[in-house]
Amino acid sequence: MENLVDSPSWLDKEFFTTVIKSHASNQNPELLDFIIKPSLALGDHVVSTMFRVDLKFSTTQQAENLLSVVIKIPPGGDSAVEPIDSSPLYDCEQDMYNGP
Repeated sequence: MENLVDSPSWLDKEFFTTVIKSHASNQNPELLDFIIKPSLALGDHVVSTMFRVDLKFSTTQQAENLLSVVIKIPPGGDSAVEPIDSSPLYDCEQDMYNGP
């Protein structure tokens, strides 16, 4: 397991095990490895902080699977993003991703 960026401590094996269990729920998935990378080529974040994570896992049906996910974290802890924190922008964006 490798972290190529400064990411929150909760982005860990336990978190990504939950992700793959949700993704491949009926196949008894097991996390083998993960790599956390910047989501953008330059590592620039726009409103939210984003990471791309490559997950390697096994299932009862296949010895090795690869899944690439983007983790998007709401802004916070920086006075430059306080106006964004107080607006409904991030919640609205999440609603768009989640759909009806």
